[in-house]
Amino acid sequence: EYAGTMNASQKAIYVGLLGEYAVALEISDRTGIRVHVDDRLYDGGDRGFDLQVYGLKIDVKNRGGRDFRSRVRVAVGRDKCALSFVENCDAYVFAEWLQSDRVVLLGWVWRKDVKHQPLVEGLGLWWNIVVEDGQLKPMGSLITEIKFRKEIKLGSTGKSWH
Repeated sequence: EYAGTMNASQKAIYVGLLGEYAVALEISDRTGIRVHVDDRLYDGGDRGFDLQVYGLKIDVKNRGGRDFRSRVRVAVGRDKCALSFVENCDAYVFAEWLQSDRVVLLGWVWRKDVKHQPLVEGLGLWWNIVVEDGQLKPMGSLITEIKFRKEIKLGSTGKSWH
């Protein structure tokens, strides 16, 4: 497998991008909306979100399994995800890399719904919020939110207001 030839830093980037592409494909397949994945590397990390669809800023968190540790979150078990607390997104989507270049989308939460949970010290200087799988909403409700935003943006004429 391709990931087996990478160092830890390369693997973290690869796993993150797999999650981002999986979410973009899910949104595209279920809404017909083409979603751009920014795969450029930034010094100090990205803008705090990975995807933006009709104004909804989404940060994708892809956990890599028990033996994998990301620089921006701690893998804390099969029933939990942890996220770095970033104010610049509206929602988090959680995914799990199955180490076979397959990604399972676990669900999503609004940032506002988890931002007051206790902080847990992560790797390096990162602090994280642990989100239990049971807190996640089904991906179908995120798709509904995106479709709603699309309808507001386009209105009944199908033309953008901007």
